[in-house]
Amino acid sequence: MTTQRRTPSEARAYLAEKGVRVVCISTYDADLAALDAKVAELRAAGHRRATRSSLIRAAVAAFDVNRYRGEQ
Repeated sequence: MTTQRRTPSEARAYLAEKGVRVVCISTYDADLAALDAKVAELRAAGHRRATRSSLIRAAVAAFDVNRYRGEQ
């Protein structure tokens, strides 16, 4: 069985059709390691589809701007 790969423009069109955008962010190595550890915890708990993106989406959804005190 052969898997056909999309060209870069086809891939962008496919993601845009689904409402997905690829973004690049800067983060510290320690923060990325903590994120990966949380994803591993979720997967160990049975959440097989847990990803960095899904965890970030959950964190953004739960974020309360009124309780934010700035970076510590």
